[in-house]
Amino acid sequence: MFTKVSKSGISLFSPSIFNQKKYDMTKCFETYIENLDIKKYSSALSLYPNPTNHIVHIAGENVANVKVFNKMGQLINNYNNTNRIDVSLYQTGIYIFNITTTKGEFGVYKVVVSK
Repeated sequence: MFTKVSKSGISLFSPSIFNQKKYDMTKCFETYIENLDIKKYSSALSLYPNPTNHIVHIAGENVANVKVFNKMGQLINNYNNTNRIDVSLYQTGIYIFNITTTKGEFGVYKVVVSK
């Protein structure tokens, strides 16, 4: 059996055996949550055009950072303080744009580069 432990709107299920042996799973979970860098998802961001072969424009919030990953999860490039990403030298394929705003919000987007 599992016991549900919740904090900050996030739930974790721990084996009930921990509760029987008087382990304080709530305390463990609180420590885990405090160590996470939880950010708020921003719905105010949008990318266009998609698919693209040249420039990706990021509209919405002020962009602090953009990390571009390939489909293998490898970091391809890291951009700071820009809302225009030149993908003309990227190979044809699918890329993941992980965008952080100056307010600490984030968005994750799939961008298709086609030639």
